[in-house]
Amino acid sequence: MGLGPVATPEGKESSGNTSSTKVRVANFTTIPAFSEFTVRVHCQSPGLRFLQFEAKHHESLGISMANGIADILPLQPFPVKVLNLSERDRVLPKGMILGHALSHPKGIIALTSEEAPPFPERPDVDGELWKEEVNLNHLLPKQREIVWGLLAKYRQMWDGHLGHVTTANHRIELIPGAKPVQVQPYRAGPRARELESEEVQRMLKAGVIEPAISEWASPVVLVPKPDGKMRFCVDYRKLNAITVRDTYPLPRMDECIDSLGDATLFSTLDCNSGYWQIPVSPEDIEKTTFTCHEGLFWFLRMPFGLRNAPATFQRTMDILLSGLKWKTCLVYLDDIIIFSKSEEEHARHLDQVLTLLAGAGLSLNLKKCHFFRDTVDYLGHVIRLGKLQVATKIRKLSEPHDLPGLSRNFVPSWASATFTVALSQDLPSMPLR
Repeated sequence: MGLGPVATPEGKESSGNTSSTKVRVANFTTIPAFSEFTVRVHCQSPGLRFLQFEAKHHESLGISMANGIADILPLQPFPVKVLNLSERDRVLPKGMILGHALSHPKGIIALTSEEAPPFPERPDVDGELWKEEVNLNHLLPKQREIVWGLLAKYRQMWDGHLGHVTTANHRIELIPGAKPVQVQPYRAGPRARELESEEVQRMLKAGVIEPAISEWASPVVLVPKPDGKMRFCVDYRKLNAITVRDTYPLPRMDECIDSLGDATLFSTLDCNSGYWQIPVSPEDIEKTTFTCHEGLFWFLRMPFGLRNAPATFQRTMDILLSGLKWKTCLVYLDDIIIFSKSEEEHARHLDQVLTLLAGAGLSLNLKKCHFFRDTVDYLGHVIRLGKLQVATKIRKLSEPHDLPGLSRNFVPSWASATFTVALSQDLPSMPLR
């Protein structure tokens, strides 16, 4: 099916409404004939706005933007629905005016439909149900009430929503002369296609991805996990090969552990899908496009597998916690630990960390967080009362470097070519330096 005429990016703002601003197409987009498509647009006017389609300029092309309400950030792309009722594909050039963002009334009087749609289920964040996800049985009743009061201040951080960091985004800078990556989907059987579909739908629902029209395409691969389940991954190896490396350093695990010193109380925090809480820079979204049997999609949030994703996440967390890192907390990617010498001090330190994370828009997975513990697992080690032990496991190692995160102090015959190391609670504790 051939492409129809390219729509002109010119348009006129309604002369009778001075409060309107132009809603422009953010990226070159092609809408297939007789179809509805999600188009990324932007405008200069911030805040809650009513989007109104510019009918008189585009009716002849057979395209129409859905009217609606949007909470707009200045020049930050946001999605709108555009309908193509013509018999030909329509090309929307970058900068094309689709409509206007009008000042919206402060309240909505009623829904237009006769019956209001049901609200989606969400945790009872205003009640007490979230407490069921936290185990504080190791504390005395009085101590427990203090911790409950502290955690209640930040209940919105674990209401189940996916956080959105507003102070950072992920860039993908290409080496000079690089060309778009274009790879066909890998072959997949019925079960693999079913798993692909489930994950794509989950990410669409979470707002992590959206349908794409792009000259970029990286394939999806399903990787088996240790428990036998499959992990949905995008094979970004070709994209990574043409990406300029970000050399931002990750912390040394041994230095992190040594910094705990003589602390006796610990809390560990787990981000809710941490990478997905960082947006991809608008100009680089197209490069994240992946192809599978469900179609073509790109990431709005930072995906796993990109060359510089760990550096972006570590830099973001370092900036957020810059005043506290190494003093009262440590962060290695999405592993955060708060450490203190007394209960009063620990409550203050935990409050400071949660304040910074909440202010940045991060959300946490409460089920995987642990509070006011004298023993915690951190970076493969058991930290307890100023001492260090290795987490319980038994592994067969062919070379010493097969276990780079393990301290040499715990491994007998470290230099041996082949040896078995029993990592158990029976190993002696090492004092933290």
